[in-house]
Amino acid sequence: MSHKNLVVISDEIITNNTGSDWLDYHWSIEGPAAFEISTTLASGFDVSPFTNIDWAPKSGWTSDYASALNLDGGVVPAGGTFHPGVDTGYLVIKADLSGSDASFTLRQTPTPEPATMLLLAAGLPMLARRRQRRRHAARA
Repeated sequence: MSHKNLVVISDEIITNNTGSDWLDYHWSIEGPAAFEISTTLASGFDVSPFTNIDWAPKSGWTSDYASALNLDGGVVPAGGTFHPGVDTGYLVIKADLSGSDASFTLRQTPTPEPATMLLLAAGLPMLARRRQRRRHAARA
């Protein structure tokens, strides 16, 4: 692929305003771009407080490129901050801007701790029952 451009992310500050602890964090790329694994790792990209890094291969690219970066093995508490790349290193994205659709999407997603997920899942059936009751009351 020709005409590749680099996007470098460093000194990012992410604040957890969700009200729940995060047990993992995920970056994903859609479109003609990918994370450049070797350059990111060589830079010493700091992902503290997380300790585990998993790269998902990017289809159609060589093994040095990933479509997702998944982190776990740590906690970002509710109200806390996560500073990837602040202390050391940077996250490198290589984009192929040679095509007619020269855009890509970068998504960042945390996962709340399990207790919060269970509360959310438990609440869904109650909401469904509540809606059914309202529908029956409206018909009567």
